[in-house]
Amino acid sequence: MGDTTVRFTYRQAPGGGVRWTQPSRHRLRAETLLRTRDHSGAAAVGGNRNLMSVDISCPSCGYDDCVQSVPAIRASGTSTVYGTDYYSGVGVSSLGPVPVMGSSLVERTQSSYLAQSLAPEPGFRGAGRLTTLAVVLSLPAVGYFAAGAVLISRPQPDVSTASIVMGTFGLALFLALPSLLILWFAFRRLRRSARIRRGAPAAYAVWRAGVYCHRCGMCFWPFAPAAGIPVRHPVPPGGFQGIVWNAGGYLNDA
Repeated sequence: MGDTTVRFTYRQAPGGGVRWTQPSRHRLRAETLLRTRDHSGAAAVGGNRNLMSVDISCPSCGYDDCVQSVPAIRASGTSTVYGTDYYSGVGVSSLGPVPVMGSSLVERTQSSYLAQSLAPEPGFRGAGRLTTLAVVLSLPAVGYFAAGAVLISRPQPDVSTASIVMGTFGLALFLALPSLLILWFAFRRLRRSARIRRGAPAAYAVWRAGVYCHRCGMCFWPFAPAAGIPVRHPVPPGGFQGIVWNAGGYLNDA
C-alpha cells in the first residue's frame, strides 16, 4: 500500500495570525460519487451486485459538503410549539358588565422560510366553517319557503296563487343568495382538497428525490424520479416547488 500524504492548509487571519483549516476531502471538488446498491438488479442476475452511481455534488458550485435532502430540510425547519395563552376582556351578566380573565392551551406550528418554500403541497383550506355559515344564513330563506308552502296549501279567496309564489318564494330566493354563494366557495375548496390528495403521491415521489445546496441556495435532482424532471439542473426553491406541484397536478391551486 502506497504512502498517503495529507496536506494541511494554513490561511492568513485578518489580525495577522495564522488559522489552521482541518483537511477535508469535502472541500475539494466533489468528484466522489455516492454509490448505492441495486438489490433488484442483483436478484435478477443470480446474486451479482450491480452498482448504480449517483452524483450528489451541486451542479451550480460543484461541492457536496453543504448538500442536504429536501425532506430533511422540511423536517428540521418545522416545529410544533405548545404553550398557554392568557386573555382578558369584559363580559355581560345579569348584574351588568363584569371583567373576564382566563387561560387556554394553544398549539402552534412554526416553519422557517426555506421549509415553507420547499413544501410538497399547498396548505389545505377547510370548508366546515363556510358550510356552517351558509346554513345559518339560509334559515330566513327556509322560513319564507315554509311560509309560502303553507299559504299555497291554504288558498285565500282574495289572493291568487301566482302572487303568493312570486312574493314568498322570490323573497326566499333573494335571501338565500348569500348562503348559496358561500356554499359555492365551500364546494370549490372541497374540490381543491380532493385534487391535492389525488396528486400527492406523484408529487411526493418527485419531492423526496430533491436535494438542496446550502452553499449556493439552489435545488436539483441527482436523478430523474419521474419523466420530465430535469436532472442535475440547478433551480431556485420557488422553481423546485413549482415543478413538484406541477407533477401532482395542483400547480394552479396555490
